[in-house]
Amino acid sequence: MKNAEGWAIELKGERIDIGDAREVLQSPFDPWVEDYLAGDSIVIPLLRTKAWASIMKAADVTRDAKRIVERLNGAALLIHSDAKPLSIGLVLKFDGAGKRIPILSAASVRLNLNLERIRSRGGDVRNTNVI
Repeated sequence: MKNAEGWAIELKGERIDIGDAREVLQSPFDPWVEDYLAGDSIVIPLLRTKAWASIMKAADVTRDAKRIVERLNGAALLIHSDAKPLSIGLVLKFDGAGKRIPILSAASVRLNLNLERIRSRGGDVRNTNVI
């Protein structure tokens, strides 16, 4: 399970659908699915393509991977009517020795807070002492 130099994207989905992709997308086909051993027994399926060799940013790899996975999902439905869609996960990068290079991915978040008005309501506090 030696990984080639370059970018990779984790493929997510149901086991049977990942298995279908792994069977059809074997190297030297491009794109291809490659297994990454992340620990003693954790195998992560990776989507790889030579087209990402010139890409510098993880965000650009992610954008192109989404495009590829959309097409793969469409093709899978043509073959298996019960196919479930695959999605992408982590972006990984490997050096020439196949060692994983840590990458920092920046993400932006838009958060809207609406401050609500509240009032405290209590019982009627009138002096009701009658003589």
